[in-house]
Amino acid sequence: GGSEARFAANMTARARELGMTDTRFANASGLPDPRHRTTARDMARLSQALWNDFPEYYHYFSTPTFSWRRATGRNHNHLLGTVDGVDGIKTGYIHDSGFNIVTSVRRANHHVVAVVFGGRSAPARDARVRSLIDNNINIAAVKRTAPPVVEGWETAMARKDHIDKDKKDKEKDDDRTGSAPVRVASVTRASSDAPVP
Repeated sequence: GGSEARFAANMTARARELGMTDTRFANASGLPDPRHRTTARDMARLSQALWNDFPEYYHYFSTPTFSWRRATGRNHNHLLGTVDGVDGIKTGYIHDSGFNIVTSVRRANHHVVAVVFGGRSAPARDARVRSLIDNNINIAAVKRTAPPVVEGWETAMARKDHIDKDKKDKEKDDDRTGSAPVRVASVTRASSDAPVP
């Protein structure tokens, strides 16, 4: 981009191309800046794009530790290795939005992305995302698709719709795939579509 400001503008433009309509980047690092904006829905979309567009690099998200020169860094995603199927993606903490996580999970061919913003602590954030995973992994898609993002309060409706569809499909045809159009994103703030700094 020639400058950090132009690079951030390019990042924002790319975010729009990915359907991240409520995201604005202000710098290249992601360090706090009052002009940064995003939503859980947009982070779920970014996660899908990472998985779909860069599968050859995706394994880096599940790296437990790495060494560079004399320093060793560790992954801050405490769900890796403790929650079955978790393979990434990103944790973070910023004072204005609390403890955050974007997590990808694959179990028995089901794939779900769970996003939590605004955790009061890392353990509270992790407990919330564990709950999202456990409550939604069995209704998640089994095909590699780009289904719609479902907000936390909508998962109960999606689960009911899936069960109703399941019953109808069983009546029609025993040879069904069992996939459901669900990806999960959750925000612990008042409005699930409100931009979160």
